[in-house]
Amino acid sequence: MVSLPKAGDFIDRSVGEAVGEHATRVKVIKEEGLDLSKSPKDKMEKALHIYYEDLVETLVDTLRRTIARAEKLPRTERALPIVLAGAP
Repeated sequence: MVSLPKAGDFIDRSVGEAVGEHATRVKVIKEEGLDLSKSPKDKMEKALHIYYEDLVETLVDTLRRTIARAEKLPRTERALPIVLAGAP
């Protein structure tokens, strides 16, 4: 299991500080339909894109290092599922 402290509330707070909005407003806008596959429409979406890109890069690097340190890895030709979840 891998845990990252850079998601959820951290992103809401950080984006809020960057654009001068309260973290709760950032969360509402994010949850109402942020689509990271589309170009950002405004400075808040741009900041959200930046923070989520950093989150994904950090996740990939962390997984790569974790797998590299593993002593025994199962051999398989199939793709391995990865589950992303947030804490309640």
